[in-house]
Amino acid sequence: MSGSAGSLGSTGGAKPLLDAISKAEGTTDAKAQKHGYASGYDVTLGYGKFGGKPGEGKPLSQMTVGEVKQLQKAMLNHPDNNLNSSAVGKYQVVGKTLRGLQPQMGFKDSDTFSPELQDKIGEQLLKGRGLEKFRKGQISAGQFQGNIANEWASIPHPGTGRATQHTGTSEAAIQSAIASSKNNATPAPVPPPALAANGEDDHRAGTAAMTKAVMDQQITPKAGPPEFTQKPKEKIPDASTDMQQAGGAAGGVGRLDITLIQADASGARTGADVNHRMNLRTSRPHGAVSVSTVNRTV
Repeated sequence: MSGSAGSLGSTGGAKPLLDAISKAEGTTDAKAQKHGYASGYDVTLGYGKFGGKPGEGKPLSQMTVGEVKQLQKAMLNHPDNNLNSSAVGKYQVVGKTLRGLQPQMGFKDSDTFSPELQDKIGEQLLKGRGLEKFRKGQISAGQFQGNIANEWASIPHPGTGRATQHTGTSEAAIQSAIASSKNNATPAPVPPPALAANGEDDHRAGTAAMTKAVMDQQITPKAGPPEFTQKPKEKIPDASTDMQQAGGAAGGVGRLDITLIQADASGARTGADVNHRMNLRTSRPHGAVSVSTVNRTV
């Protein structure tokens, strides 16, 4: 049975605990199939005793949320329903809870009450009972278990090991699932690499800028990357002359290797060396140097 909610999120990290709750509620697929349902996502209170019997109409997991609400109203109005409950689905969510979750989670009456939506609803209920606080160490495992025992009557209370209603699980099994829900928290997404203003990634943009600087002058790293100080402009020693002599009238090709060392004022390394290898080509008669390729390694 259910009664409150928290913030929506992925079900990945909470799935072991949701599975344990399903076992406690008697809605595992194996148990559901013994009663004629295709899966636990189709089970209604009392295995269809008050509405939603297997084979009668559309399966619960194929109904829209609006249709589920209508079914829950009919269940409450059933003359034999002395439990005053409209619990449905894998996590036996009652009508009041479903209506309360709808504006918080943003699903519509036209949305299908699918297994995916039911799993998200299950985790929403766990979050409302302190899942994130437990993961952050703000409440203990026992406190969290007590909270979810107030959400689902089949969950044993901590210490006593007893649940409000008949349960298909044990306190040890619930405690194991609770521990797993903490250890299996879904990691935060890793942001993509930042892009340079011209649309090139930082590596390519930085390489292009470095190539121009190397052709103009020698560069000496300043204390602490990525800033650099500049020495007076100097010619690259005899690179084009050597290639012209080797290449004849048509010019020549050669290679220039440059290593940039990142160090502070004391000479201590502050980062990995950055190696640039450039293929250079010269042409007659002016000995002009062009860069055909630049390879950068660290």
